[in-house]
Amino acid sequence: MSHAECDTPVVAQPTTTSRSRSTIHRRVDTYLQHLRLAHHDQLTSSIAIANTTDSIIHVDGIGKDVSDSGSESDNTSMGSSSSSRADVAPMSTADMQALQLCHNPSTARLPVVYSSHYNISFMGLEKLHPFDSKKYERVHQRLVDAHLLKPTDPHQPVEASPALLRVIHPVEYLKTLQSSMKVAGILEVPPVAMLPNSIVQSNALSPMRYAVAGTLLAADLAAKSMHQVPSSDSSSSSASSSSASAPSSSPSSHISSIRPGWSVNLGGGFHHCSATRGGGFCAYADISLAILYIHAKYPNIKRILVVDCDAHQGNGYARDKLDGVFNRAGIESVYILDLYNAWIYPGDHHAAQAIDHPIQLRSGATDREYLPKLRRGLSVSIEESRAQLVIYNAGTDCLVGDPLGQMNISAEGIMERDRIVFQQCLDKQIPVVMLLSGGYQKSNAEVIARSIANLKQSLNLWQNQHDHDQSSDVAPDSETDSSSKHGKKSKNKEEL
Repeated sequence: MSHAECDTPVVAQPTTTSRSRSTIHRRVDTYLQHLRLAHHDQLTSSIAIANTTDSIIHVDGIGKDVSDSGSESDNTSMGSSSSSRADVAPMSTADMQALQLCHNPSTARLPVVYSSHYNISFMGLEKLHPFDSKKYERVHQRLVDAHLLKPTDPHQPVEASPALLRVIHPVEYLKTLQSSMKVAGILEVPPVAMLPNSIVQSNALSPMRYAVAGTLLAADLAAKSMHQVPSSDSSSSSASSSSASAPSSSPSSHISSIRPGWSVNLGGGFHHCSATRGGGFCAYADISLAILYIHAKYPNIKRILVVDCDAHQGNGYARDKLDGVFNRAGIESVYILDLYNAWIYPGDHHAAQAIDHPIQLRSGATDREYLPKLRRGLSVSIEESRAQLVIYNAGTDCLVGDPLGQMNISAEGIMERDRIVFQQCLDKQIPVVMLLSGGYQKSNAEVIARSIANLKQSLNLWQNQHDHDQSSDVAPDSETDSSSKHGKKSKNKEEL
């Protein structure tokens, strides 16, 4: 789905008064009347409607639309632009080791990463997209309510800085995010184009930047429990030790033990964003950045396996692989196992060339074909990749009833899927970092919390003092409970 470029320079507005906020609401209401007449997927038509209303689109931060230069529009761009890789700014190993990614290294214990800043909200407009923008908060709260962790247990990431984002993104691409029109295309919420960019930055892009840092922090937590950080000098060693506390060194008083080699970021997984283009509700390439970050901090980690179980094809990091982003960084291999519905967005045939082990499924796929294919495919991928780290993109939009994933995987199927990935990785002594990625129902948060509870219990990821079976405390919603109808194994062909 392509995005129509705006030929007229936008007007910079440094502040938003109460009157202008009221004006914004009136403009949005007018626009929504038009929007109801058009299919929500027709982004180009919707943006055209916005341009023909009485509204003036205001963007803070810059006084011109910088996206026309070098822009590229096709069915995978989703309103983003393509830029040169010449102006990225790689960081040295010492710089990476000195990064401060964690707000609370003195109190964080579990290799679980979360920030209340993850949650997205802009005056209710986020509800125009099926994505549950409060999913991260709901998962965290369910885990706390079930006494699986305390509010202070997770590592709280900082917001990813411009310098850190420049490691993967050219400055030209980052400038396009100063256009509310561009961000509206990436988020697939056309009325966002009518908001001042200051609101878009603080309410949508800033939460994503926190999640980006969360992905890097989670990858570090998983890697450091099994790999040594090279200590070139004492200063870099001390700096790196404060960026993320070792998960098993000093457990909290209510945690008696933690199994090494795993981590979970309760956010992230922006797998549609590459270095030079955003799309599909993904504005920053956290997976590609995490790969560069881990190799820079742990130079001995040269082989990384990406396991993508989101219902949608992961085309962002795949495009970066084809563009040589990882090879130029000295990474030996980035092996991709992608299990996805081949009949839905993004249909990126170019990016598909980068997938080493594609498992293409049809709409309506159930546990019966899904789980055996994953089990076999993951075993083969681990052997072929000789991976030293696994990035697991654990999207739950394959859950039955999801309006975008269009698959029929039960809640129990999701839980078994996650267990398969964790068990195969941990049995092979390969650190694994889990990212939440997509999932577009309110029930997704419940399923994710139940799955983490199941991982804790079945794989002994950590033990609480006076531990007991707490997975039953995470009670299923009626919507979730009704989805658990599948689960038997059968053999199917790997491809369509």
